[in-house]
Formats: sequence, C-alpha cells, structure tokens
Amino acid sequence: MELLPLLQNTAAVEPEGTVRVTWASSVISDLAAPKYGVELGSDGSPKVHDKPTVDYGQSKAGNVLLSSEFARRYKSDGIVSVAWNPGNLRTDLLRHFHPVERFITWSLAHDVIRGAHTELYAGWSSDIAAEHTGSYIKPWGRLSQPRSDIETACVGGLEGGRSVAEAFWDWCETQAKAHL
Repeated sequence: MELLPLLQNTAAVEPEGTVRVTWASSVISDLAAPKYGVELGSDGSPKVHDKPTVDYGQSKAGNVLLSSEFARRYKSDGIVSVAWNPGNLRTDLLRHFHPVERFITWSLAHDVIRGAHTELYAGWSSDIAAEHTGSYIKPWGRLSQPRSDIETACVGGLEGGRSVAEAFWDWCETQAKAHL
C-alpha cells in the first residue's frame, strides 16, 4: 500500500481508466482452489492444505479476491483493478510436474507469448474502462468472470455480511504491516 498515494495522485490527473493495478491469477484457481477461493481459519489466516496444487490454486484465487477488494475500496479514486489468467502456457513451471503430466500439459499448452497478450490487454487495452474495475480477464484478453463461488466470495460468503475478499485483504494487510 506504499504506492497507493502515487496511484491516487496519478489517477486524479490522467485519463479515466488508465491507472491500473493488475493481479496475476491462473486457471488453477478454477481447477484446484477451495470453495470461495481462499479457505480462512478461525484466526482469519488462509488454511494451509499441504497439497501443493490446492495451496497454489488458493494463492491464485487470492489474487482475484484482492483485485476485487482493491476495486471496491479504491474505485472512487479512479484506479482500475483487474485480475487475469494468462492461460495454459509452456513455461519452466512444468519442470515440477511428473514426466507424464509434463508431456500431456506441454502438448496442450500454448507459447508463452500468448500469456503476454493477456497481461498486456489487462494493463494497457483501451477496452478496459473505469467500469471494468474488479473484472476478471481470461486468455487471450477477454473480459470474463472467475469461478462462480470465487465471484460470490468477492461480495459475500461470511457471516455478518463480510466478504471473504474483505477478510482476506485485512489478513494480508496485517501480515504486510509487520514488514514495514
């Protein structure tokens, strides 16, 4: 949040919809994240599942929640916040896969330049306007929605009317403050 004043000041003088924060998600948030994207424990911290795919999915869904919560909090400042899924790409991340999984995934994946198209679309496309803050962008630069329960978590999901996104944001802020 150290950059927030700079973003706010810039948004006040630049054309509407041009000051953006983008958040990297992944298809794994759709495939492996727990219900509502992030499963919060009784202390408000994300549950560690000790299953790398689930925990990675939760981290990528967490970025969708943070993007949505940032949009909710700072929309009136003119800052656009979007999350994006770069697509299934042939990257060095596949080195961690079992050889058979790696072969299958590599066969179905796309060149990394396609992921760059999605990221550039999120950050620079004139298609993204102020009213798109809080949106989700799927490959290769198309407005979409996240998984339905993750979308629900952006606006609700907890008792007392609080959203999972808001609770996760608050936990992240608490963690970050310890390092300032």
